[in-house]
Amino acid sequence: MTFHQLYIFDTVARYLNVSRAAQEVRISQPSLSRQLRLLEEECGLKLHRAIVGRGIKLTEEGREFWAAIKPILDQFDRVQKKFLSNSTASTTLLVGATQGPSVSFVPDALKAFKKKHPCVKPTLRTGDSRRVEEMLLKSEIDVAVVVYPSYNSRLTVEPLHRVRVSAVVSHRHPLAKKRNLTSEQILKAPFIVKMASKITELLEKSEINLNIAMRCESIEGVRAAVESGIGIGLLYRENVEHGLRGGYLKELQIPWLNKLNFQWFVLYRKGEPLSNNAQQFVSLIKARGTRPNAAARSTPSRGGPHSQSIYQGE
Repeated sequence: MTFHQLYIFDTVARYLNVSRAAQEVRISQPSLSRQLRLLEEECGLKLHRAIVGRGIKLTEEGREFWAAIKPILDQFDRVQKKFLSNSTASTTLLVGATQGPSVSFVPDALKAFKKKHPCVKPTLRTGDSRRVEEMLLKSEIDVAVVVYPSYNSRLTVEPLHRVRVSAVVSHRHPLAKKRNLTSEQILKAPFIVKMASKITELLEKSEINLNIAMRCESIEGVRAAVESGIGIGLLYRENVEHGLRGGYLKELQIPWLNKLNFQWFVLYRKGEPLSNNAQQFVSLIKARGTRPNAAARSTPSRGGPHSQSIYQGE
């Protein structure tokens, strides 16, 4: 009997589904079934029975066995969180982020983290807010950075970083040479936006109707289209910072963009201690999120936290 087999049985008992349990412990279904069979042979007991589909039902002996091993598993979990998570041998850091932060802010933060912890091998996973929160709840990631949290009661949600929207064009675009644009020029100019963009959604609510020439599925697509000279791109300042510094993108001054403030948040599981790596990464991104640099600065809203000029999205 091995601890791994006990862990597998506990997972199967919680899900009562072999397929879902196999996904949880990250082994194939045949391997999981084989470990269950070996455990039953070792105990000399029938611990579960298959029912319709891939579901299972615990036998009476299986329920008694599960109750007996739970204190062992709980104790091991406490030891692991207290000692192993702080071990210098810990080399993992699993981070999830929505598309906006995952394009620039989070990779830059991971680069800074790697300089301090060269042995750690971070993983960055990207998805929409719902998918990232789902990964966090399933313990597939340690920490998440999102811009539209659901405020799930099982998650801790902390404000991280307020960002502003920039209107940018290629340095070769005719508008790049104009310092003062009229409202008419702005509204006639072709815009490139991200599909299902909260930025354009908020502008439409404010009755600002842009001439949208192109929609892209990703931020990288918008940026590439802007660099090719198709039109004006609307992106978070962090996502165009490198282009502005490099001189191949130019920012246009559009007054009504100053009213659009977006908030990013850091999320982690409530009631569960973070690993040492995750704790240090959260501290790092909080420090970077509050750092008073040009990219992070935005025009404060006069309407307080519930003003329409602050919108959480994208």
